[in-house]
Amino acid sequence: MVSQSVLTAILVVLIVVAGVVGYFAGTTAVPPPKTVTITTTVGTPTTITTTVTTKVTERVTVIVTPTPTPTPTFPLPHWPKSLVFRGGAVGSAWLVLASVIASVIEKELGITVRVEPGGSLANTMAIAKGDIELGLSQTVWMPIFTDPEKIKSLVGEVVNASRIKILANAILPFYFEMIYTRPDSPINSIEDVAKAVKEGKTLRIGVGGVAGSLDDIIARMVLRAYGLNLEELIAKGMLTLSSESDVVSKIVEGKLDVVFETTMPGASAYRELEVRMPNVKLLPLVGKERDYLLNFFTGGGLYTCSLPIGLFKFITTEYPTVCTATIIIVSADLPEDLVYYMVKAIDKNKDYIKGSIAAFEFNPNEVWKTLGGVELHSGAAKYYKEMGYMK
Repeated sequence: MVSQSVLTAILVVLIVVAGVVGYFAGTTAVPPPKTVTITTTVGTPTTITTTVTTKVTERVTVIVTPTPTPTPTFPLPHWPKSLVFRGGAVGSAWLVLASVIASVIEKELGITVRVEPGGSLANTMAIAKGDIELGLSQTVWMPIFTDPEKIKSLVGEVVNASRIKILANAILPFYFEMIYTRPDSPINSIEDVAKAVKEGKTLRIGVGGVAGSLDDIIARMVLRAYGLNLEELIAKGMLTLSSESDVVSKIVEGKLDVVFETTMPGASAYRELEVRMPNVKLLPLVGKERDYLLNFFTGGGLYTCSLPIGLFKFITTEYPTVCTATIIIVSADLPEDLVYYMVKAIDKNKDYIKGSIAAFEFNPNEVWKTLGGVELHSGAAKYYKEMGYMK
């Protein structure tokens, strides 16, 4: 039979435990586990020690807000201090475009960009040789630079194209050739031009681009299709290489008879021409000369097209010609993060750029595409993938 003293001891233990639990329930603080010891004597001197340990479990909800990745302070230490960006001839839309894009890069990234005049073939060569970091070029050149024999036939040397990378494709998606003469000229075709030269007639031919531009190369090849040599014509003073604005002014002033021009919709020089000489005579690029061009420029970079009526006021019937697209090329030597942020800056400011060059586009469906074996710079590819542009 349990003695009264033992029952009393058990009761004391229960009371103490109840008090401890009540302590936990009535306090806002979470105390550490408690140990309670009760000692009592039963009959003969025997010590009974009862230990009660209380443990309180508390559930806490913690909301963690991720710290955003800080925008780096530009320019980054490992970037080059300055870049060279080559556009087109003085007075050309290309030079304006290069200047506007350069200003965006300078503003956004804090890096100096020096803009220089150039031409698409010359610019692509300069990238390949490491002479410049940025340049405007055209899709027509990408398959040529990956064909050693073809590029050698144009520049007289073998070119290592591994340094050439694409930053953005089709920023001017509709770039075309126009060949024209004065409205009172007896010339009605490119074949007539060749015939007049071969007959020794005085003919002044202007090319709306510098040496190494697509204007230059197309004029050279079209004339070659009829057995004429551009260098010989230059030596005789019959042909000059200049710029869009220069050839337009000279044909209006009667100082040129025929013009070879590669240009784009909305070009300011041709807005001027449609006012000053709205009945200028276009010479279709068809037949022998067109086939000669397309047989050389394979790979899709140059293709047949027709200029629609009204593109300029002097286009009163559809004009058959050839087209290409303008691209931005960049040196493979530039750091990936620099090219990434350059593309990001251009994308961010595309409306501003278009405000200066109406034909400019930054189409997510096109900017990342490549042609002729020339790849995107890894920095550009990274940006296009992150934005979901690149399929």
